[in-house]
Amino acid sequence: MASKSPLEVHPVGEKRLLSSGVFNTSTFEQLLNELSFGHEVRGDNLPAKSAPRYLEPVAKTNLSLTSGTGGLTQAMVGLSVGIGDLPLEDYLDWKTLSRSYADAYRLSFARAMVDVLGTGFQSSQNTTGERRVTTEAVVLEPVFVYIVEGFLGVISVATLALLYLTCTRIRKLGTDPNTIASIMAIVSDSQQLLSEFSELDCCTVDDVQNAVGQKRYKLIRDGASNR
Repeated sequence: MASKSPLEVHPVGEKRLLSSGVFNTSTFEQLLNELSFGHEVRGDNLPAKSAPRYLEPVAKTNLSLTSGTGGLTQAMVGLSVGIGDLPLEDYLDWKTLSRSYADAYRLSFARAMVDVLGTGFQSSQNTTGERRVTTEAVVLEPVFVYIVEGFLGVISVATLALLYLTCTRIRKLGTDPNTIASIMAIVSDSQQLLSEFSELDCCTVDDVQNAVGQKRYKLIRDGASNR
């Protein structure tokens, strides 16, 4: 711990490159960069699904514990500072900084390789994985559903009936008699009605009210004229 060097080294052969299928480098880099996986996964990486943040070495310096986006600083920053054990000003030299980062990645890689190389397996076997799919649904009370369906059915039938009656009913009026001009155009050929109003063109409103106020008129169509 004082020298930060291995106590003993026992070479078992010449150094050689690691086989591509032994260690998952993509998963290892994702863990170091993002500090955690978005899902539970077992792989050849650190013995956990999240990496330590190493905030203690950073807290002992003037470095900020948060990044520019508001989150905590990257884990490799604290590990690099802790491994180098140099004054903070020395890291302004890019060579010193790059060497410290390289040592930090080597240490993390060595810790991950402990589990990979220490399993003692001699052969591998393909297995069938299992995938679970979880579905969610909204469960409604059957009685409530039946009542709502009944109301919707009644409304649908009433709407269709109203549409049918609107399209098939016989309209008695050729125009809408909502103005005096429309009414006069409809009854302009009724001689009986015109004769009753012929003497009222110069009368006052009170005289007209006294003359026709108690009378009621009905608009009908007899096939020949409107009355």
